[in-house]
Amino acid sequence: MFIAVIVLSLLLIISFFVIYNLLKKVERYEEDIVMKDEYLNKLKEMSQQSYVRMTELDNLQAFESDDEVGFFFKNLKDMVMTIDTYMKNYSK
Repeated sequence: MFIAVIVLSLLLIISFFVIYNLLKKVERYEEDIVMKDEYLNKLKEMSQQSYVRMTELDNLQAFESDDEVGFFFKNLKDMVMTIDTYMKNYSK
């Protein structure tokens, strides 16, 4: 009986240690997720502002139709749409 109590006590102590370590890992991952969400929101906002400003400057669409600058317009627009789609799907 005494041995059973000692074994169960050791198992209980080991279980508490394992649970504590797992809890610390989960908290660290949650903080990382929050930090990455904030980063993605800032990136989305900055890219949207850049795209809006570029389209305002290019009111005749001369730059957008240009090969070199148009490539940048298209990539920036694709980046905004990709981030926006990710954030919409991720926030659900």
